[in-house]
Amino acid sequence: MKKDHTNWKIIIQDLRELIINYFRNDIMKTELSLSVSFGINILYAAFKVVMGLFFHSLWYLTIALYYIILSVTRFHLIRSFMVDGSLRMGYHREITTGILLLGLNVILMGMTILTISNQVTLIVPVGFIYVTILYTIYCFVDCITNFVRDKGKTDPIHTTSKAIILVTVFISVYCMQIYLLQKFSTDILFKNHMNGLTGSTVVILINLTGLYLVIRGISHHRKIEW
Repeated sequence: MKKDHTNWKIIIQDLRELIINYFRNDIMKTELSLSVSFGINILYAAFKVVMGLFFHSLWYLTIALYYIILSVTRFHLIRSFMVDGSLRMGYHREITTGILLLGLNVILMGMTILTISNQVTLIVPVGFIYVTILYTIYCFVDCITNFVRDKGKTDPIHTTSKAIILVTVFISVYCMQIYLLQKFSTDILFKNHMNGLTGSTVVILINLTGLYLVIRGISHHRKIEW
């Protein structure tokens, strides 16, 4: 009994030290947060792939690809920064990420046009809506957590990472609206109006985010070269 009691004390002490190190070590917090976010994002994207294949929906498959690219980009961004943390490389990645967002947005624009022109028919199970709502809430929580944790950090990697998080929130809210309207609204004109308005707003916001990253990256990269 005494031996068991001692083992529990050691386990509790190790756990306590791990928690203390987590709150004191910014790199550990970033790695853990990144790993959890990456895992959830990939699982959600995989879920959309299954939905797309099951219902033969190009919309689901396209949005799934969008999520996968954003998740992999964010993961690679911070992981590579931990290996090579130079500002020059950081601003280079900021520029390439901005260009990537602008390129992906062309696909989103096309899907938005198809949606409001009734060229895309979505089958939206109620269970899928619940999953989408939960994921959207998670995106908001993840966004707030990262912005609070990285408050004051203006280096290119954290700036780019926060931009990707914002884009993920925009896409999640837009998709949630489309699914809710598709499932619960029978007014086609209202659906087209709302989806067109929200879709256009999201496209503009993502374009502005991509341009901001490109302009900011080029500006700071030139200063380093000079």
